[in-house]
Amino acid sequence: MNRDPNLVAIILDDEYPELRATSQQMAIWAVDTPANRATMTELWAGAKAPSNDLTLFKTATGVSKDLQLLSKVPTIELHHPDARVLLLIGVGETPALRDGFLELGYSLKKRGDDLLAIKTDTRQ
Repeated sequence: MNRDPNLVAIILDDEYPELRATSQQMAIWAVDTPANRATMTELWAGAKAPSNDLTLFKTATGVSKDLQLLSKVPTIELHHPDARVLLLIGVGETPALRDGFLELGYSLKKRGDDLLAIKTDTRQ
């Protein structure tokens, strides 16, 4: 399975029905919920070799999705240095999210119900 190294999906949807299909196209960072964990466990079991392409992450109670998402970006960039586009699933565009991504070197674009964070800052 060849995933595009330029794309990473960050899934904040508690029960994302397209997780399996999306994982065939790009690396996944998904919020750790029972539904997402069940799908990811099946995907991990079917993987031919360990990789960092399928990751679950915990969220904090009482912290906005915007802040939790923005706090994950530096770690995701560390693990996926070739990524230039982040597909943001399960979060809507807000001024705080737009400004936060701008500070991180990304611009936001709407794509259907999801957002794309596109790397504009080429500094490494």
